[in-house]
Amino acid sequence: YRKNVDAAREQLERARKTLEAGREPTPDERQIVVGRGKDGRPTGANAVIRKPEFDERIAGLEADVKKAEAKVEGAEKAFREKAPQ
Repeated sequence: YRKNVDAAREQLERARKTLEAGREPTPDERQIVVGRGKDGRPTGANAVIRKPEFDERIAGLEADVKKAEAKVEGAEKAFREKAPQ
């Protein structure tokens, strides 16, 4: 059962690292919005915004972390229940 706890913790660590490494939007997840004046001409005050794909990817990574946390909890509970008293 100890192996299960160790494996679950390793999976959690990998999920956390993947989430942290993915916090920056990729080039495909960015959109440049051109600032325009009242006359419709570009002002040069552009903004970079994140596309919905970024939020979806981050939500998936966060869900992976939550699943890994639950797996650690389950493995630790099983370990405690099966450990000699």
